[in-house]
Amino acid sequence: MVEGVQWNALLICHLQPPAQHEEERMEFTISTLQNALAPRPFRYYAQLGSTNDAALTWLREGGIPGSLVITDHQTHGRGRLSRSWFSQPSSALTFSLLLHPPTRQLSKITMIAALAVGDALLEIGVMTALKWPNDVLLKGRKVCGILSETAWEGSHCLGAVLGIGLNISTNFSGHPLAQTAISLSEVIDTVDRVDLLRRILARIDQYYVQIDSDTLHLTWRDRLLTIGQQIKVVQPNETLIGVAEDVDANGALLIRRADGTLSKVIAGNIMGVSAEP
Repeated sequence: MVEGVQWNALLICHLQPPAQHEEERMEFTISTLQNALAPRPFRYYAQLGSTNDAALTWLREGGIPGSLVITDHQTHGRGRLSRSWFSQPSSALTFSLLLHPPTRQLSKITMIAALAVGDALLEIGVMTALKWPNDVLLKGRKVCGILSETAWEGSHCLGAVLGIGLNISTNFSGHPLAQTAISLSEVIDTVDRVDLLRRILARIDQYYVQIDSDTLHLTWRDRLLTIGQQIKVVQPNETLIGVAEDVDANGALLIRRADGTLSKVIAGNIMGVSAEP
């Protein structure tokens, strides 16, 4: 574990355990997860609606930063802009982390996740690209989605949860997402989900201790394929067309429009961006 990141006492919660014959064929078992995650507290569910929802509940119950919620099958996951997340049993790596970053740095936790996933995939031989704000692309299609959400008690921030959904072997054939989503199985024969989880978490720990530094933002910026591209950003009340010129310290996208004005975009659906690999 990276120096400067410490987890408190071990707490293992295994909820909704699978039948014994099912557990024998699953990567996610108490023993494999405990070996990979100890001493990090975690809650494992064989099936769960949303890891972010469960993580937010745990956060409000007093769950400590660094705790993890993970499931073998997420049935009602969600992404940015209220989009649903499609997955099949044992075909994805879906988990959420409880975090308590400085309130002024809340926007940086998705930067951390995007960098961590990209690094971990590169370690197993898969090269990806980052599309603003937090999509990890493989061969121009989305292989990983990231969603952060914050829990508040009045004006007091209780913390945040960082949700990551990574397509491992999801079959998108015949699905509306077939042209825009991809799984790792299309480029690599086998993926050990527990090993990949361990790699991603190690990278998150590494980047998290840099959350107050300019280095984190600059590293994320340098990996964005969006910068310099002609794009269209679709928002609820406006559509912007221009060149993605830069991102500010909080992650907002700066677009230079044809009339020379510079527009700041905090959220929106980007079109016209693709990448190889």
